[in-house]
Amino acid sequence: MSPNYYSAVLLDNIVSSLSILEESLDYSLSLKEHTAGADSSSYDLEIGYGFSSIKTNKSANLLKILSIGKGLSKTASGLSYIPLSADETGFTIQDIISFSNTYINCYLFGSVFLALNGSSTIITTSLSKPALDPSSSVPLIICKDIELQDAINMISLSSEISTTSGYATDLELFKFVFDIDYYDGDSKTARLGLYLIDNRKTRGVLPYADEDLSFSFISTLNQNYINNQRIYDKTKSNIKLIVNDWVSLSSWDPSFVGYWTTPGNTLPTNLKNFLQNELGIIV
Repeated sequence: MSPNYYSAVLLDNIVSSLSILEESLDYSLSLKEHTAGADSSSYDLEIGYGFSSIKTNKSANLLKILSIGKGLSKTASGLSYIPLSADETGFTIQDIISFSNTYINCYLFGSVFLALNGSSTIITTSLSKPALDPSSSVPLIICKDIELQDAINMISLSSEISTTSGYATDLELFKFVFDIDYYDGDSKTARLGLYLIDNRKTRGVLPYADEDLSFSFISTLNQNYINNQRIYDKTKSNIKLIVNDWVSLSSWDPSFVGYWTTPGNTLPTNLKNFLQNELGIIV
């Protein structure tokens, strides 16, 4: 008799938690790079500062559900302000939800991206799709039988959700959740809210202006990054040991790979990817 399927679900949740540590580690690195004004790696696109979600005070943008303030970005071509000729970039509901369906009592998910469109840097939005069907013409829709916080956790952590900008080079500025009571394409009758999850990471575009301040922070933030790297490496090593012991159990019938390649036995996505990338086991 093979181990219970829920052991795979439990390990998949453990492996998924690594993504939280990876995100934390990258935030530590971005702070270190920002303080020093120097990159630790080569990036095709970087955030200098700005791109905050703001409340507009412009009459032309009062109908916009989302406004992103001016920001500084860096590419191989140099530094540039986005947008060039305005103080903010605004999006109406129709700019983001371009489908003609009527949505009732549901959540929609998506992201705001900074992306390279040829030689120009733009801000764009995209709705999420199921990870198993990322090219679907219909966005991922979840009924409101879960709490809003659960929906926010889902877009933040779930590997079952895919969101792409459509551009080869991009950075995710925000994830978002639409909490919809009713929307039929008309903003005047819409009953919905938009909730943002901030994913901006400032890189080594510009250092702190004050030299003494910069110098005092460099050592602290560098040590913070080193500590986070140690925590991540140790956690990942322990998870690899646990997963490897589970794979090596003698009770798999006919074998571990044989069991999970049998029709009807589906290995959870994160765990499957972890086995391939970290242990070289292809299922």
